[in-house]
Amino acid sequence: MSAAAALILTALLLTFPGFWLNGSWFHPDVLMTTLLIIAVYYFCKDLFAFKRNYWLGVLFFSEAIAIKLQAFTFLPLLLLILFHEEVTLFSFARFGANLWRAVKTGALLIGVFLLNNPFLLHPKGLRSFAGMFAENMQSNSTNHFSKVPVTITDKIHLALHDYYLVAPMLALLMR
Repeated sequence: MSAAAALILTALLLTFPGFWLNGSWFHPDVLMTTLLIIAVYYFCKDLFAFKRNYWLGVLFFSEAIAIKLQAFTFLPLLLLILFHEEVTLFSFARFGANLWRAVKTGALLIGVFLLNNPFLLHPKGLRSFAGMFAENMQSNSTNHFSKVPVTITDKIHLALHDYYLVAPMLALLMR
């Protein structure tokens, strides 16, 4: 391997979010939750206009999924935003436009996920990901297969209460 190739591979590694965000800053749940909250902020700011703020929300939602696949469980929220007229008003006048927007949103979600996880483009990386994904889907435990159930209430409590309320308050008190 030439020096230039080694430098390029090292620079590529330094651009992976898993190298910086998940490995050295803080737990990926915190970053995922932060990105989800920012996405919801932009969705709320958009007020169903589906303009720039909607796409910023989709971008932050995509990054949350790329950082931690668990954020995918919030996809129904995105679908409710996309099809809010159909769900709340039972109006199907803009269903075609909303469906096309959903396809573009899905393409953006997949594109950002692949850009942040390029190992999925290789058959070995895809097999490894699929195997770990299947194991994780079979487990709803804090320490995979330890049989300690984690409810949705526990997850919300840990993400919002412990990470966003208690930890900052303790940091302020310890100054």
